[in-house]
Amino acid sequence: MISIKNNLFSSGVLVLIGNLITAALTFLATSLLAKNLGVTEFGLVTFSITFSAVLAQVIDFGMDINLVKTQEDKREKTFIHSLFIKISAFCIVLIILLVVSPFLYKLNFWPNGFSELWWIVLLGALFISLNNLQLASLQSDKKFKNYVLNKFLVSFFRCFFVFMFFLFLYKEIDIKFLFYLYFFIPYFTTLYFISRRLNLTFNISGIKNQAKFGLYIMVSNVASSLLINADILMVQYFLGADSVAQYGVANLIIAPISLIISSMMTVLLPNSQEIKTFEEMKEYVWKVLRITIPIALIIFGILFFAVKFLITIIYGEDYLDAISITRILLFGFCFSILTNPIYIIAYALNNSSIMMIGDLIKLALNILLNIYMIPSIGTEGAAYATTITRVIGGIITIVIISRYVKKGRKNGKIQ
Repeated sequence: MISIKNNLFSSGVLVLIGNLITAALTFLATSLLAKNLGVTEFGLVTFSITFSAVLAQVIDFGMDINLVKTQEDKREKTFIHSLFIKISAFCIVLIILLVVSPFLYKLNFWPNGFSELWWIVLLGALFISLNNLQLASLQSDKKFKNYVLNKFLVSFFRCFFVFMFFLFLYKEIDIKFLFYLYFFIPYFTTLYFISRRLNLTFNISGIKNQAKFGLYIMVSNVASSLLINADILMVQYFLGADSVAQYGVANLIIAPISLIISSMMTVLLPNSQEIKTFEEMKEYVWKVLRITIPIALIIFGILFFAVKFLITIIYGEDYLDAISITRILLFGFCFSILTNPIYIIAYALNNSSIMMIGDLIKLALNILLNIYMIPSIGTEGAAYATTITRVIGGIITIVIISRYVKKGRKNGKIQ
């Protein structure tokens, strides 16, 4: 039987502490941006960070999860193939954006000033993706100390350079320089570590197999990333950068929830290979739920009542509209604490299409709800759309996984 509880409390505690430190640095850097840039410029930065996160998932092309699941003797070859696929995906995305960016600007999808900055954000997405590959390599080897150190260095340098920008350069240098500091400089350590592992020997058949497996994961991850960020993108389209800034502050307040979810997934994903039988699946689900239910209740109780104080003290009266947005989002994010670890079952079954189907359903639901609710309710409409999607979409995904497991038990694929 698998020792999930032990894994969570040993490696999980280390990853969570490391993530707390890196999240605190990221929170500090983003709060500096919010307080010093003003609402409109912070809205531009929030949109850019969101857009880079979506692009990074496209460039990842599912290679990170592919690498985590790879057997030890094949990991180095898989790493090189993944690097090749990611750079190829970046080149394709670059060509597409060169073609469509003028149309996106005319459709009011770009915020003011973003037409000159999107290529910086795209390169930043490549660096994020390369760093994710390095993290996936450390995760697959269960080198969680190095994993935490890598994340810390990126967050530390980003926070440091943002601080230095406002301390010495803000009044004299264009905001474009801030984008260089935020999206490029923090990843120089990643480029160094990856360069040490370069071994330009490729297996075309291996690359095709990885790309085929990664396609489903990439679609699922992009759908999931859009699901997380669609509200900000839709708020930008309907309401503009000032509303994006309010929504961005709400996301900062609930960041600890995403942190806990990612920490659990970081530790649990490498152990998905150990889940083979139906009894192990049941054991896994119950052990995880015994941990996640108290966590979700505690976090919800604390943040729901503390949100007004936190926003007023940290960001000031310009961001009071973020209070109601935060409280609405809390419901959906706390529900995700309960459901996200269950998704590991799909990876244990080696069927990434399950996740893709579930995430595409949730993405379609979220977009439709945003289109309907934002024009009538405003930014709170985006929060309601996201919360409803997380609850209903989470239930749908669990039903899909359960039906697949039931079918697998009938035909003998699952013992």
